[in-house]
Amino acid sequence: MPGEDEKSIFRLNNQQTLISLFRTKFVEHQTETVYFPSLENLYDFLKAHPNFKVLESRNVEPFIIGEIGIWGSWYLALSSFIHTDLDWLVIYEDDLWLGGLETVAYIDEVIRSLPPLEADFLALSALEGEFFMYDEEIKINQYFTKSFQSCCLGLSVISKKAALYILEKIKRGIDNPIDLFIFGEEFELNIYSLIPTEQVRVQISLFNQKWLGSTINLRKSDNPIYVPYPL
Repeated sequence: MPGEDEKSIFRLNNQQTLISLFRTKFVEHQTETVYFPSLENLYDFLKAHPNFKVLESRNVEPFIIGEIGIWGSWYLALSSFIHTDLDWLVIYEDDLWLGGLETVAYIDEVIRSLPPLEADFLALSALEGEFFMYDEEIKINQYFTKSFQSCCLGLSVISKKAALYILEKIKRGIDNPIDLFIFGEEFELNIYSLIPTEQVRVQISLFNQKWLGSTINLRKSDNPIYVPYPL
């Protein structure tokens, strides 16, 4: 939940900026952000959403409650999206930073230029620390490369096909943070990443790189809540 630290204050102000920017080119389709301040809140959510199943974490340590919260927010957004007549859903983190209206126009241009590219999921942001993992040999076109990063869902564009695929994964049971699932070998759909030089050129970034990565940062919080298994 929002606090009084620099990170929280930035995110509160940045949310409204991002909403205003995206409204210039995209249809607004907001859904609730899931937040679990305690295990009791998580248990209530699981009771209310029987198709949201949590398995034992495949990592060395159990899930952090915030990792499941991120899955929950995506679950609500995707569940709503599949019942619309929209083709793509844009999901962004509240510490995303965009250069301005020209950056949003660029994002719109990128999505409209997709055909005949068979894309199911677009990752338009990556950690600067992972730019070195990009290889020119996996470049698809002037905008995209085959996915190269291991995490970071700062700005994602999801098709109906991918939305249904991710929802089916949630129904079977989540066992990994969502970014590690999407960028891992288990994800079988066509996922493309924005070429790093394009990301920098059009000013798509995250406010502070040290805040990124669901697993790393949530585990570095002052009082992480670990989720026992079985729940």
